[in-house]
Amino acid sequence: MADTWEMSFLVDQTTQIQEARGNLARHFGMLQQVLVGKHLVNFIGNDDRLPFLRMMGRLSQRNWSDTVAFRFRTPLSGERRLALQARPGPSPTAWWLMLAEQGADGLPLIGDIAPSGGLTSENEFGMLAQSAAADPSTRLDVSVFRAAILADNQPNRVLSEEKHAELDQKIGEALQDHAASGAVSRPEPGQYALLHQREVSPYHIVDKITATASAVGVSKEKLGLAHHSMPLAADTGADAVRDLVRSMRQNLGERSGVRAATRKPPSLLDTLKQLVGVGTR
Repeated sequence: MADTWEMSFLVDQTTQIQEARGNLARHFGMLQQVLVGKHLVNFIGNDDRLPFLRMMGRLSQRNWSDTVAFRFRTPLSGERRLALQARPGPSPTAWWLMLAEQGADGLPLIGDIAPSGGLTSENEFGMLAQSAAADPSTRLDVSVFRAAILADNQPNRVLSEEKHAELDQKIGEALQDHAASGAVSRPEPGQYALLHQREVSPYHIVDKITATASAVGVSKEKLGLAHHSMPLAADTGADAVRDLVRSMRQNLGERSGVRAATRKPPSLLDTLKQLVGVGTR
């Protein structure tokens, strides 16, 4: 396919475009100078954004050599399946991404090679939110959830290590069911950030988490779930998203600290029951 690439983009690890070549007018209706400085991930189809970012991470580790297909969305062409190949750029932190329509149907999707399963890192979450914020048609919220039993748990006091890990995994899976572009992160134990459609109420998500905890033997009272939501403003940058999530986490932590300070300390009998695993449901 060396002679059939329609477009090529020189990008850094954040996917910011440094140079663009090829038939840009056909797909974008704009010149190279207008594209420089924008992030290429903003033009990736929603389902392929997280695999695309994970491909970029593997490029930085010199651990990617596949030619794959992915869904590319531009103002004039709409969303199309294109072939993608990465080549070394002029520096260790820059790559040429070569794009073409020809041959894309015979290639595996990027999500099959760079799976999007599992929680995102804080950087991935920020980039996914930034991409969503660049689309004026989206209406998304950023929500942060804090499960006190996981955030405050001392090993083998309230939950065993096995039960702690199981509950954490199940909550992550429940949140991914509602995530936009797979954007769910866990900045600290017991704290989760979620990017989701605005019409999905955070209270509905709270009910889902509570039911998930109950299924693994943790009551609503012991779960100690708190949450905070904010609308994702248009054109919000990745750094601003990370700052927003940190602020929301701090707010929840302070609120949880106040509640903990006003709670009556457990009796000796309650503590003994916890130690032998009685009454933890």
